[in-house]
Amino acid sequence: NAAAIASLSTALVSGLSSSQVENLSTANISGLNAAGLSATNILGLETRDLAVLTTGQIAAVTASAAPGLTTAQLSSLSTSNTGTLGTSGVVFLSTAAVNNLASVQVANLSSVQVSYLTTDQLKALTSANIVGLQMGLLDTAKLATIDAADFQGFNAVAVATLSTALVSGLSTAQLAGLTSVNIRGLDVSGISSANVLGLQADDLQGITTAQIAAFTVDNVVGLTTAQLSSLTQLIGGTAAIRSIETADIAVMLSQQIDALGSGQVGLLSTSQLQALTSVNIVALDMSGLTTAQVAVIDTADFAGFNAAAIASLSTALVSGLSSSQVENLSTANISGLNAAGLSATNI
Repeated sequence: NAAAIASLSTALVSGLSSSQVENLSTANISGLNAAGLSATNILGLETRDLAVLTTGQIAAVTASAAPGLTTAQLSSLSTSNTGTLGTSGVVFLSTAAVNNLASVQVANLSSVQVSYLTTDQLKALTSANIVGLQMGLLDTAKLATIDAADFQGFNAVAVATLSTALVSGLSTAQLAGLTSVNIRGLDVSGISSANVLGLQADDLQGITTAQIAAFTVDNVVGLTTAQLSSLTQLIGGTAAIRSIETADIAVMLSQQIDALGSGQVGLLSTSQLQALTSVNIVALDMSGLTTAQVAVIDTADFAGFNAAAIASLSTALVSGLSSSQVENLSTANISGLNAAGLSATNI
């Protein structure tokens, strides 16, 4: 009976074989001193027995025994353990036990179990075992408690479970914890102007062109020149800069445009060049543009260029300017004009 089982000390329970544990009944297991279970004999606990463990017994499972639990056994820690509908028995695992769980155990927690993990348990997860946690099932408050360092452990699939709202609630430190591999799962449309600075320049080189296109006008403005430079490198042989939407180009700051090298500027599409304004176009390095590209720049924008930008135009590029574009040069920036390129038409 349960009283007889309760008379077993921690040491004696530890010495039980998995077969002996397996033969406990749902009636007498209530007397088991779970603190004595080991990673070996804990495998003897059948799912029907785990479902009737008390919250005290679950809490008594040690850090050394917890890794022995199978995913099926963890799934058996359910609402019946608490007697309260809507609560998972997993919440009664100690932080030490949670800390020592294997990544496959964490990855296989059910949606109900993940949603009921406590903030202390979430903090106890490590960058090694947190890898497959379904983060999208957490609320913003719980997500905020996960250590920034643990974000490097997530796989891209786990990161992809984060909704736009959850991404928006991430701290800059948590975003900084992402890697160039798992960042590919990030819904970048949820990044806010407040946390966009958390994106590391080297990680940005890992994102896809589709993600770049998903950047909003608010978070593009928040990018530093170093971030923008990384964002516009070649990704998979494709010019990532082409994925920046025209609406985003239009709100970029002049220092961001200035940070683009001639090679990157030369990859801008016609619509992107036309999206530039007389405000942010001021320092555009046009030396990498073709005559066809220069021709599509709005004539009104030529008044905004500084002298250095105008000076970046080669003789051939100056020759290709329209008379309207030349006409809109200002008395300030015309000092940079390479007059040798003027033609009988545009002079």
